[in-house]
Amino acid sequence: MNKKLTSAVSLALIFAFLLVSCQGSQSPSDSNNSGASDGTDTTSPAVSRLDELGERDFGGADFVILDANGSPSLHTNIPGDESNGEIINDGLIERDRKISDMYNVNIRYVQIPNASEGASTLRSSVMAGEREYNLIFSTISGSSLGTLATEGILANLCDIGTLSLDREWWSPLIYENCRISGRMYYTGGDIAPSIYCAPACIYANQLLLNDYKIDIEEIYDKVEAGEWTLDYMNTLAGELDRDLNSDGKLILADDFFGILNENNGLTAAAFMAGSGVKLSEISGNAITSNLSSEHSFNVIEKLSSILSNVNYNNNELHEAFMNDRAVFMMHYVSSSYSRYRDMKSDFLILPIPKYDENQSTYNSLVNTWCNSFVGIPTNADPDITGFITEALAYESHESVRPLVYDLSFKNKGARNERDSDMLDIIFDSLYLDFNSFMDFGGVLSILANSIFKGADFASGYASVSEKITAAAEQFVEEWTK
Repeated sequence: MNKKLTSAVSLALIFAFLLVSCQGSQSPSDSNNSGASDGTDTTSPAVSRLDELGERDFGGADFVILDANGSPSLHTNIPGDESNGEIINDGLIERDRKISDMYNVNIRYVQIPNASEGASTLRSSVMAGEREYNLIFSTISGSSLGTLATEGILANLCDIGTLSLDREWWSPLIYENCRISGRMYYTGGDIAPSIYCAPACIYANQLLLNDYKIDIEEIYDKVEAGEWTLDYMNTLAGELDRDLNSDGKLILADDFFGILNENNGLTAAAFMAGSGVKLSEISGNAITSNLSSEHSFNVIEKLSSILSNVNYNNNELHEAFMNDRAVFMMHYVSSSYSRYRDMKSDFLILPIPKYDENQSTYNSLVNTWCNSFVGIPTNADPDITGFITEALAYESHESVRPLVYDLSFKNKGARNERDSDMLDIIFDSLYLDFNSFMDFGGVLSILANSIFKGADFASGYASVSEKITAAAEQFVEEWTK
């Protein structure tokens, strides 16, 4: 293997998989309440996918996975070089050994600790006509898979017959929302399980909930009943902001907050998606936007009245929550182990609230800057590549995820039993659409300005509507050429 994982990376490997595993627990049965967004049956199939694939012998051929990963210590998808007694590392090695032995294939990894450089390496290899890599793990955003997809570097996954992209070891959500005219160039699933670090969520400081006599069990009950809404969160903490130093303004370093959040375009997109707004939809061979709908305007108005808009840097933002100066904090699941794991006060992990109780599901927007997505080079041998990729994805779902969940997650990852239930709901409602990360026409900035700074959305949207249409049309043209 052309990589060296430090002990810190090995530790992060454990933490990353702790989050992955929670989806392996039983999901709530009522999708209208739990937020399971696509209705896909996530139970294990009666017949093993490996049995369906049948016997093959690839003659000891190499199967090379390129991990183009700018944050390998945070977004870990691949094992270390050898067994070391750590359950996750050893579980991945056992997965690879099983697939290698079953199909006589040599699974190797190449790690480039920079997503853009890794994408460039793959681009050069494909353009040179080499068949060096079978698979790439990386981000969609940031000059990686998103760029490669429209350059003809990545294969159309829908053309690879052995990939069952709508099955539970892949992401049915991405299959639904990121497929145009029968073409899809990247996806996510158990094979690159750090995708479960990526969804947006709400953290709640348990010490402060107790101090303010906010019933924690009621919050959990509300989530499970499908009644965790923006209005409900606002009734709990919307009036709790305090100017502790009496200087007439709210400052992160000094004051107290009921609800705290970043105020950028990605945060705006996460709350819009959480409120049931699709930032873009696939209509035939076109991408359309419904952001001018009455519902969108109502959502923007409500978010503007509830969310915070304080000046911040990331350290101050997270320190305020960690130091018991914010009741609710919106961020991403990865923060539960990358930032808050040593937090003195305990915390809850909750989905992004619904707009209202009439909304059928929760929606948890996936951060496409996470190094969690999968692509296949156009010149990779589709036979071995599709077959082994499917086998690895399925075996990850069947053996690695349950192992981690049963032996690690319940004991180490969640602060209590019901937190794991909340994570199940989050992971069952992962959401992604093209506009949430392509930002057609710069519309996410318009949303952020309207939600966090009170700008008029109607006029702002009108000013970029033609750009949105043109950018979406160009994207579809490049996607389908």
